[in-house]
Amino acid sequence: MIDRVNETGMTARRRRSVVGLTLLLSAVSWPVTAFDLAEARQFRLDNGLTLIVLEAPELPVVSVQALYRVGARNEDVGRTGLTHFLEHMAFRASENFPDTEVVSSIYAVGGEWHGYTWLDQITFFETLPAGHLDLALRIEADRMARLVIPAAEVEAERGAVLTEMHGYENDPAIVLNDAVLAVSFLQHPYRNNTIGWESDVEAISHDDLVEFYRRCFGPANAVLAVVGRVDADVVLERVRELFGGLPGGERTAPPPTVEPPQTGVRRIELREPADRNLFEVAYRAPAVGDPDYPAFLLVQQVLAGGRGINFGQNEFGDAVVPGTRLAGIAADLRTWYPPQAAPYVFTIAGSVDPAASTAELEGRLQETIDLLVTAPPPIDELAAARRRLLDELVFDIETTEDAAHQLAFFAGLDALDVLLELPNRLAAVTPAEISRVAGEYLRPHQRTIGWVLAGPAPVPAPTAVVAADAGETLAAREPDAAPPPLDAVAPPRVVRLSGGLPVIFQRQPLSPAAYLRILVPTTGLELDAESTASSPVWRHASVNFRFRPQALEETLRRAREVLLSATPAAPLSPADVGDPAARLALAFDEALAVGPSPANGGATAVALVGDLELDEVLPMLETAFGDLAPVAADLPVPRAGPREIIIDLAAAKAQDQLGYVVAAPPPSDPDWYAWRMLLWVLSHGYEGRLGVEAISRRGLVYYIDAEYLNDGSSGRASLAIGVDPAKLGTMRDLLAGELRRLAEAPPTATEVAEAKAALAGRRISAAQSNEEISAELIEEWVGRGRLLSDEAFAAAVVAVSPHDLERVTPAFLAGTTIIVRGPQ
Repeated sequence: MIDRVNETGMTARRRRSVVGLTLLLSAVSWPVTAFDLAEARQFRLDNGLTLIVLEAPELPVVSVQALYRVGARNEDVGRTGLTHFLEHMAFRASENFPDTEVVSSIYAVGGEWHGYTWLDQITFFETLPAGHLDLALRIEADRMARLVIPAAEVEAERGAVLTEMHGYENDPAIVLNDAVLAVSFLQHPYRNNTIGWESDVEAISHDDLVEFYRRCFGPANAVLAVVGRVDADVVLERVRELFGGLPGGERTAPPPTVEPPQTGVRRIELREPADRNLFEVAYRAPAVGDPDYPAFLLVQQVLAGGRGINFGQNEFGDAVVPGTRLAGIAADLRTWYPPQAAPYVFTIAGSVDPAASTAELEGRLQETIDLLVTAPPPIDELAAARRRLLDELVFDIETTEDAAHQLAFFAGLDALDVLLELPNRLAAVTPAEISRVAGEYLRPHQRTIGWVLAGPAPVPAPTAVVAADAGETLAAREPDAAPPPLDAVAPPRVVRLSGGLPVIFQRQPLSPAAYLRILVPTTGLELDAESTASSPVWRHASVNFRFRPQALEETLRRAREVLLSATPAAPLSPADVGDPAARLALAFDEALAVGPSPANGGATAVALVGDLELDEVLPMLETAFGDLAPVAADLPVPRAGPREIIIDLAAAKAQDQLGYVVAAPPPSDPDWYAWRMLLWVLSHGYEGRLGVEAISRRGLVYYIDAEYLNDGSSGRASLAIGVDPAKLGTMRDLLAGELRRLAEAPPTATEVAEAKAALAGRRISAAQSNEEISAELIEEWVGRGRLLSDEAFAAAVVAVSPHDLERVTPAFLAGTTIIVRGPQ
């Protein structure tokens, strides 16, 4: 239901264009889940703040999403990147959360946080154990009205922003996308790179940031979504206490510019040292509020398939689905159609061999589209596309974070009714409408075509807070006593099939979806196009299938075929890897003398998570895998490597890589907990000793990827850091100094206590989707040989002392520093 509440507490039910949503949804048999967004309650405070609350009492977590209706579209010429720069500053400090406590306080209770800037919005989110909702609300209230933007910290954050930018520039596909959009749009600010153009970012001043913050951050310009184990009335009351007294401000108006129709093909060509030519073709596409939006989503599905409409899950496009019309035309083909407030783009991108004809590739793509224009798709093809998209809408919302994101995102676009009514609108689309919409938007003259051609790149010529007055601060509360869970999810179960293969099963009834993960004792696999492979366990791979429960039997049959026919992927030759991040990943294992794991065939374990009943699925699992015995990987033991490795690449990139790696104990070793905490003290995301110094204080890097992997018999702790070449020496010295400081100034009792809370809290809040849960379960099973209860895990964490961290520090410091850089 959607309520409207004013500050006098009077309630009037208003559905506007979403009246009868529950009935409409059932009419097209779209699955209603624990995240039935039609059950969200919406409130509007007198100062203009939109609050949306969805109760999900089955889960032990809560997610908060705070979105502002301002983005790259609202930036002036010469100030591109201002919104993104402000997003960075908004994670530093506020009046009540000084010295990076805006983020460190979330880490310290086992939560996660992040945000992003896009064309129409800037958004922030937190996911925490449910009892800590008040912390997230207080942070967002402070961010809205009491952000601190010290002039002295702007240069450090500018360094982090530019480092992030240069990291993206290492990927020629991202560079090409920026170039294509800049050519596709002649007038509308959608043409701008969201992170900004480098010269603009270098020119942004402290005054620019403060003025933009005061103008754009306020209740009237914001949507606050809360999803999880909460009571909506309690949330409303607390939001009124924290946000109700803030000055409303004004809603940011969209730009008045209307992009003129495109009347001819536009082209751009770039050069990049590479093995393949990259291409991207962009067409103008309807906005999310356009009546053609549902039909165009189905046009994408007929041509290529697609993942859904959750921008938070899919920022860079969808791989073309086998059996769709564009499948097979080029390698790694993908399409992209994000929901936007104004007409944006539909893109088709991929790569071809440098010897292939660019004109022939462009012609094949357009000929395939033209066939859809001239002949409507058969009924069965459209029905399959519609079913595929409805499935993806389910996969869009598997977690509290997903639900909060979608509610805030579409409400911010004034398109919440589009999101909620989409299944019915899709049901109304006819084959003739598919052809009409394809013909309106995808004609040859409406293309913008970009190429990155393999070859030497041109050599560039040398080139010479104040916070709004928000009144008295409300006091913090103790962690909430979250509402008790309803129908709590049962713990996972482990069963062995006839041949001994272990199956880890977790019933997850919160979404009508499921995920199958088969762990394979080899580093990489060559799979058919309908399967995906990943590595949740070090020196292993997994074969993965995301599906709806009614497709379980067919999925298991297909999974067996894929498993038995899969072949090991050829190991990458280090000499053939030109990307610094990919080369660093190889160097980690080289430093430990482990290399790629050999292929032994078969499977190690299976994880199955979703809205399923074990008694019903066990016979099908037995049929699919009952004759398979578990196969263990034959893995060499990691060895201590040299203290430093320097790798010079053949070609320079915008950003180098700095890494640290050390052999570590597996989870079955009691010291694993101390090692994990020591890594957390050193670095976790943007925080820890190294993160605070390198990112917040000095602006040397954008992010530090701290990772702890295990394969059951051993482990690996590592840091991976993208660094601009000019800052590499300084960052290497800082890393060495912070490693030494772990021994010279051991973790304090406060640091250890925060590491404990973070480790125990993330055990609860980290894995929410079926995919994430399957990875966590199978990693723990391999690492420990059993599954721990949350209570047993917490007890083991609590038992660790500061002395334990000191004791393992010498082994932690016996690792290898790795530098991957361009030619010297």
